[in-house]
Order: sequence, then structure tokens, then C-alpha cells
Amino acid sequence: MIDLTPFTTDAYLVATIQSKQDTLKIFENADYRWLTLGDELTLQGVMEKSQPQQVCNPVNQAMLLFLLCSEPSSQILNLGLGSGCFERAVTNKAGFELTTVEINPNVIKAAKQYFFLNDNNHIVAQCAEQFIAQSSRKFDVILIDVFSGKSQPAFLQKQAFLCDCHARLSTYGKICINFTAKNKQQLIALLTTLRSLFSHIVVIEFNQYKNIVLIASEQRLDAINIEQIKQHNNFSSPDLAAEIKQLFHIPKLD
Repeated sequence: MIDLTPFTTDAYLVATIQSKQDTLKIFENADYRWLTLGDELTLQGVMEKSQPQQVCNPVNQAMLLFLLCSEPSSQILNLGLGSGCFERAVTNKAGFELTTVEINPNVIKAAKQYFFLNDNNHIVAQCAEQFIAQSSRKFDVILIDVFSGKSQPAFLQKQAFLCDCHARLSTYGKICINFTAKNKQQLIALLTTLRSLFSHIVVIEFNQYKNIVLIASEQRLDAINIEQIKQHNNFSSPDLAAEIKQLFHIPKLD
């Protein structure tokens, strides 16, 4: 686990982007550059300076486990930009087309100025809920990583939003959700909704993070398992398997 709390001080402050709605701050030390949002300095994303294309947060690495599956995953939708870790990871990889939706213009500005988001990245400045409801495009993968400070928007738990996500997926499509549950009931409610829409679900919990990653699809997800994670480190660190507390599949209902 990367603990940047001791360095999230004025001594390591690079820039501040202020607006009426929020305050973004960019910090860096010898190894990392990171982005915080709000008065509580909640971490929104981190980049390893020597390897900007490397996704260094295990939670974000787990969201890329769809790459273990053999089905097509060229058309990717990312809901929530953060520091642009997914954008940096796939920009130079052949065969991927990534569309990112981000509602906060200051986050977009920070990603372009400090986190190597280039002009080739397709960024839509819009609310994720509205984009999903209005879009007619099909995607192979939808990454859902939407946070505002420590909180997640209410629409993430709405059945209408998840139904719209399901409708935007291709035949072999998958959604990957970074979720922080306030309580067990909230997690059960989300899993219940996902269960009504998808035949297969993978749940990933972590040793040192409260986040839970949920991957759901109409297709089998057997390729997403600990042994496969240990063997493939081209998109994650070799330590990802060690960061995972448990990974389990929710079986298809008969």
C-alpha cells in the first residue's frame, strides 16, 4: 500500500486549482505525483513519476483484470478521470479506443497539466449518469470509478443507471466498478441489482483498502482468478495477488 499521507503537506504542494465548488491540489515527492480533492485532501489519483503508464494502485489494477479474458475489449468507456491512470495505461497500446467521461473541469485541467493526459485522449465533459442515459454507443468494457472526495454519487446505486450501463455493453461486454460501501446493506443492494442484470459477477476485496471491485458480465469470468493474476503482470504489479484479501465468483442463477 502506498501511503502518501506524510507527504500531503504544503512542503510537497506543486499546484492548487481553486473553484467555487471545490479545491484540487497536486503534490509530489521523489517517486510519486498525486491529486487531492476537497478540504479533507482526499486522494483522487496517483502516478509513479518514473513509470507514468504503470497503474500503481491495486484497486485500479484490479479494474483492469478484464484483460485476462479472451473476449474483445477494444472499446472502453471510463467513467471518472481522476489522475488519468487508465488513460496513460492504454494510450500507447494498440487496439484500444478509450472514451472518458468527467464532469469536473478542474480534474480535466489537472490531468492535462500534471498527469500527462494528451490530446489523443477523448474526454467528454459531462455527468456520467447523463452520458450513459443519452449515449447510443456500444462498449466492450465500462470502467466505473466515480468519486467526489470520499463519497460516491447516488446514481451508482440506481437501477436505472446500471440498466443503462448494461444496455451500452456489447455482447461480450463487462462493467468494472470501484465501490466503497458505507455498510453491508449497501453492498448487498448493489449486488442484488447487478445480479438481476448480469449472469456472472466477480467480487474482489483487498487487505489494506476498503474499496471493493465488482466485475460483471453476461459471459463467464473464469479467467479472472488468483493464479492467472500471478502469471500476468503486464497490466498490474507482481504484488497485486498479494494485495487481494479474497476474490470470489457469484455463480449464475439457474
